Amino acid sequence: MPDCTEQIYALWDKLANYPIGDGDEALEHLLGSLCSIFGAHNALWSVVVRLPSPAVGDALNGWRPLYVRLLRPLPPVAASVRFC
Repeated sequence: MPDCTEQIYALWDKLANYPIGDGDEALEHLLGSLCSIFGAHNALWSVVVRLPSPAVGDALNGWRPLYVRLLRPLPPVAASVRFC
């Protein structure tokens, strides 16, 4: 894989310049840029939370998805996930 360090630094610089109210636009730029840098067709951003006291035997050990965003939603994935 080629060295992408400069592209990543440029991406962070660009993201730092987005106003606080433009979070959706900044996230779309982040996901699109990561696809371009790494030659991917899609990118996913997810925020997860952990329950304070997961039940014994919890397969996810208390972790739960809170927010999921796909750059280019796929119908089968969109049907199985609650997008925000």
